[in-house]
Amino acid sequence: MHYPWLCVGDFNQVGSIFEKQGGRECHASQLSEFQDMVSDCNLANLGFKGNAFTWSNNQEGTDNV
Repeated sequence: MHYPWLCVGDFNQVGSIFEKQGGRECHASQLSEFQDMVSDCNLANLGFKGNAFTWSNNQEGTDNV
């Protein structure tokens, strides 16, 4: 297919350590695999406006994810 296409959605994977706060640590191998897939598919992050985090587990202090 030689026409432009758009891929939109929630990949359930963070692209960098700055996209997540709290909870389990992001593993470098998972970040690398996701970044490789984005690169291999020639995808581009269009960015966003608004809150940096769109989900919370509603816990207090360091238990908040």
